[in-house]
Amino acid sequence: KMDTARTGANPLTSQPPTGLVLVSNAGGVLEGADASNSVEEQARARLGDRKGVEVSKAKQGLLDAARRQGESLTQLFGGIGYFSVAAGFLLLVNLFVMLSEERKTELVMLRALGFKRNQIMRTFSVEGGTYAFAAALLGGFVGIGVGAGIQRIAMTIFNGEGDGVAQVLDVRASSVLSGMAAGFLISMMTVFVTSLLISRLSIIAAIRDLPSSRGGRGSARLVAGVSCGSLGALATAASLTAKNPIAAIVGPALMGFAVIVLARRKVITIVASAFVVLWSAAVFNLLPDVMGRPSINTFVVEGLAVVASAVVLVMQFDRVWSGLANILADRGRGLSARLSMAYPLARRFRTGLLLGMFTLVIFTMTFLSAISEIFASQGPQLISEINAGFDFMIDANPTNPVPLDAVRSISGVADAVPLVRGFSGRYTTRYRSDRPNVTTGITEGFLRYGVPRLSKRLPEMVDDQAAFSAVLRDPHLVIVPATFLQGGGGPTAAVLAPGDTVTITNATNGDRRDLVVAGVLDRELLQNGAIVGADFARQFLAPQAVESRYYVKVTAGSDPEQVAATLQGTFVPNGVHAETFAHRVDVALSQNRAFFTLLRGYLGLGLLIGVAGLGVVMVRAVRERRRQIGMLRAMGIPARVVRRSFLFEAAFLAIQGIVLGICLGTLTSYQLLAQSDAFGDSRLPYQIPLGAITVIFLAPFVASLLATAVPATKASRIKPAVALRIAE
Repeated sequence: KMDTARTGANPLTSQPPTGLVLVSNAGGVLEGADASNSVEEQARARLGDRKGVEVSKAKQGLLDAARRQGESLTQLFGGIGYFSVAAGFLLLVNLFVMLSEERKTELVMLRALGFKRNQIMRTFSVEGGTYAFAAALLGGFVGIGVGAGIQRIAMTIFNGEGDGVAQVLDVRASSVLSGMAAGFLISMMTVFVTSLLISRLSIIAAIRDLPSSRGGRGSARLVAGVSCGSLGALATAASLTAKNPIAAIVGPALMGFAVIVLARRKVITIVASAFVVLWSAAVFNLLPDVMGRPSINTFVVEGLAVVASAVVLVMQFDRVWSGLANILADRGRGLSARLSMAYPLARRFRTGLLLGMFTLVIFTMTFLSAISEIFASQGPQLISEINAGFDFMIDANPTNPVPLDAVRSISGVADAVPLVRGFSGRYTTRYRSDRPNVTTGITEGFLRYGVPRLSKRLPEMVDDQAAFSAVLRDPHLVIVPATFLQGGGGPTAAVLAPGDTVTITNATNGDRRDLVVAGVLDRELLQNGAIVGADFARQFLAPQAVESRYYVKVTAGSDPEQVAATLQGTFVPNGVHAETFAHRVDVALSQNRAFFTLLRGYLGLGLLIGVAGLGVVMVRAVRERRRQIGMLRAMGIPARVVRRSFLFEAAFLAIQGIVLGICLGTLTSYQLLAQSDAFGDSRLPYQIPLGAITVIFLAPFVASLLATAVPATKASRIKPAVALRIAE
């Protein structure tokens, strides 16, 4: 139905009065937008070919932009969250394996008393299920609280100084329940596999605490290896035919792990795991047609593959760690060092899980810190790419612009060039139809000190300067930004290419003109819109095209900020707003910096999992090794040696995980910069975030030692008589 009609004038753009009819679809606030396409077709059919009449689905466009932005953020947080989920899963497996080892004798005694295997499995599963259900319930409520905190911080980041729209926390029961169910199912799957392994233990071997051969392990290993290898081969073949970059990483990785499972030889394991690491690093150069310019998700998968293979590789160098223990022994810490290495090397599976958990957390934090550093380092390059050699720009009221001579007369101004701005142009491209956009006409002086950087240009244009010169001379050429006519809210849906046709329509008189894209701007921070020659802008958009923007260059030794402030204060009646290009870039990057700070805080939860997991594992290790500790104390080993051995063990695991995570995170972030379109076509210099890496190294290391201090002290205070007795 037709709600209302009103007319008005916009004095800032010097446009004549226009009539506006607001149309409200049947339905609710959100549901009504679903009928926008149908209503638009009917409206266009009734209006026919009337000139100057436009139909715009404003509400649907806004909702689509919000949806794209939400999906983009969900994908980003989800992808990053997978690392924390993987780290939590490894911790869960480790804890249940330790619990099964601790209760092995007790559970096997039940088998000796007549319990069947399925009864043992049910007993262990019920206990594990109780833990899993309680943890899932608690985790759901904690997750809501964390989400509320992230929402409040994100609202501050995206809305700036109180402007923008309010973001409301939307807690949906389906989302919370699905997350709780996923955590519960992962826990139950871990409990089931662990209980199955316990039920197959040899009764005699378990009671005597001897190594036990589990029946069927050879056949299970064969099935697992063949299945993994087959899936890897299929994924590799699919990557070549469908040019899927994720499959190109996953396929060879699965085949490498299949070789490890089937061969069970140290040399082959070293070669296969090293192959996976090297393949993940070199696949972009080996298969450029397949990999293309992948999204961030590809690098998330690569990170998981290199972390898993690197952990397997590191676990094979037991002789290196034994040699390290001997070096420490020569420095007066012999027994503590040897004790700290003995248990991790004897329990390689558990050590690998713990090391993988720690490496994943550090890898993710390093990866994000490197990306954040890349964004932060864009500042100087961004300024040089957009400022055309000038220092700041001023915008004036189009109905009362500042004379050029008046701008040049200000102290500290070395040069100023006008830009013709028109607001009555509407554009049609092969991706968007009839959308309003600002038009900027450039003059000869605009090219005096340089030009903005283009990511693409026509082949006949030898450089960016030639492209802008051609647009200045030829009224049939235009330069557009990469995000031209995009609705916002996520990645660019489509980018015009040089040679594409853009149709400009004068909204006042209905005149149309086809323009050819001569180049595409890499960055659009200044809202110049479509760039054409000043003569064409004045002729086609007259009288709505005026010189209302100036680029200004200051004299040597002058402060651009000070000159801009003076100029703005002088021409207050003209509505002048002056802003340096450095300030505009800093504002544009500030949201990125704040957003990545938010992500690092979000990942702090993963670090908390890693540190807490190490502390819990150490607590369980103390209980599991009570008799060994009692024997050491009975043999006269001092308490400080026992305590120091646990601290050395924690340091041994933490340092490995931290170093691996930092190295792999740095490698993957470098590949993201070099191989992905995440930063556009700009080739930014890669800078290692030394400050962030220092914090990433020291904070987890110190936290790990603090988390281990309590169980280590407890272990040192165990009395031999209490530890060695059979019953407690």
